[in-house]
Amino acid sequence: MKTKTKEKMPTKTEKIYCYVDETGQDTNGKLFIVVTVVCEKDNILLEEFLEQCEIKSKRHMIKWTKSKASFREQYLELISGQKLINKIYYGIYQDTKAYVDLTAIVIAQSLHIFAKNNKIKDFKATIIIDGLNKKESRSIRLILKRAGVGIEKVRGIKDEASALIRLADSIGGLLRDSIGGSRKMNEIAKKFVNKRIIKKL
Repeated sequence: MKTKTKEKMPTKTEKIYCYVDETGQDTNGKLFIVVTVVCEKDNILLEEFLEQCEIKSKRHMIKWTKSKASFREQYLELISGQKLINKIYYGIYQDTKAYVDLTAIVIAQSLHIFAKNNKIKDFKATIIIDGLNKKESRSIRLILKRAGVGIEKVRGIKDEASALIRLADSIGGLLRDSIGGSRKMNEIAKKFVNKRIIKKL
């Protein structure tokens, strides 16, 4: 008599959101930094939390490079708690202008690490990138598919429209200032690494 084999339950496909910003294009290839913020369905709650941090720090929606140093430091202090642990990833590159390829590589690595950390076996990612155009979107989508990333959508956005994009901009600014010799920003960057708020790829 044949025994019945148990059918495997289909793996649930989870939704993941990835917010991306880059800095360094103005250095003509000398330095390029990509920052991603990865989260699940808590993205709306994180947006609200970050908006409150912007208000409390008096930084509001101003980009990193245009905000006062005291406002930047207060903002970084406000976001240094538990809410962003294992959610922010970055890649630092020098002497290259392969901006689109490197952005896609950082996105793919970030998503795979986030999924592994959160025991997500199957996912579809919505990827939101600051200032992305249609040509870049097609290239990034192709690279991500080759890297085995399940894609829901890839779209561009202006940084004014998302506190999560502004967070990525802030971390990029923090890292760039740290590399540029700012002792204070270097201390904060090290603290963020130690607290697992940011992770270098």
